[in-house]
Amino acid sequence: MRLEDLAKFRADRIEDCGDQSHIYGRFDTIPVMYGERSWLLNASVSYYGDILDVDHASGAAMFRAWDHEFVPELFETGLSWMYCSYNPVDVWKVLDESAIWQETDFRVSDAIATPCEDGWRQLRSADAMELSANYELQPEQTIVRGGWDHEHCFICNDHIDEDQPLCFRSAYGKGTFWWACPSCYRKWVITQDIGFLVADHNQK
Repeated sequence: MRLEDLAKFRADRIEDCGDQSHIYGRFDTIPVMYGERSWLLNASVSYYGDILDVDHASGAAMFRAWDHEFVPELFETGLSWMYCSYNPVDVWKVLDESAIWQETDFRVSDAIATPCEDGWRQLRSADAMELSANYELQPEQTIVRGGWDHEHCFICNDHIDEDQPLCFRSAYGKGTFWWACPSCYRKWVITQDIGFLVADHNQK
């Protein structure tokens, strides 16, 4: 499955409703919908919102967005629509022909803990933080030895840890990576197939 295989939503008109934009248009084909919250996207931009008032006979619908400026393509050819179980960056990563993926082993590392207002603490990989330019540990932060003990596959969300014989990662910043389990890497990433957008729900 490629981006162009997703249902397309093409706008006829947009109403400015203060902090929202109501986009009235129609689908070329009616997608299976698991909820209202969703995305309109192409290969470089995306808009987050709710799909409402869908007429399954004509394909007419209204997309409620929190943006106010939109690419001309929305009116010309339409944008692809997808449910919000994934983010557009997940799709773009799979379709990125320039992405460099490396086979690797996950290794436990230290974590930097930042306290949150609700009593929880946010953990980030110390390796990643230390590679950030001029990073200094803040007074409220602490080092958790061995605290970064797993990652998640960005497609299936399965744990990737030291018990995993191998995994794959692709850098997107200093010391930060996209992680993929072997199964998702071979099934979706290598083939540049975004069929996981549908498979994710068919398996539930």
